[in-house]
Amino acid sequence: MVKTIAAFALLATLSAPALAGPTHDRLEQADANKDGMITRDELDMHRAERFAKLDKNADGYLDASDRQGRRRRGRHGSHFESLDTDGDGKISKDEFMKAPTPLFDKFDADKSGVLDAQEIEAAKAAAKERAGERRRR
Repeated sequence: MVKTIAAFALLATLSAPALAGPTHDRLEQADANKDGMITRDELDMHRAERFAKLDKNADGYLDASDRQGRRRRGRHGSHFESLDTDGDGKISKDEFMKAPTPLFDKFDADKSGVLDAQEIEAAKAAAKERAGERRRR
């Protein structure tokens, strides 16, 4: 079951390629007021919206029943397990929202809690590079 819902865990971060399309699309979606910057509040709002969309049966958890009909991707069991902090085999909204945001943190170069236009461009470039590396494998 862990592998079937592991992709959900990836969406807790901006590095979540498994279900949401290219990173640049997710970055643009997170910019709620379209000012070219992404605040921590906007990121949290985006994550809450993503959780609601992924929770197909609206039971407040991401689990195998939410993955029905979706293609399985990758080997992300350990990441899922790190988000499933209570070990119940599913990710609650609280667990999803409290998950780390390593890419946001990495590209927030000035540690202001806001990704400005330059930082967003750096994140997009890094995502494009990672995608190219995956294709070459």
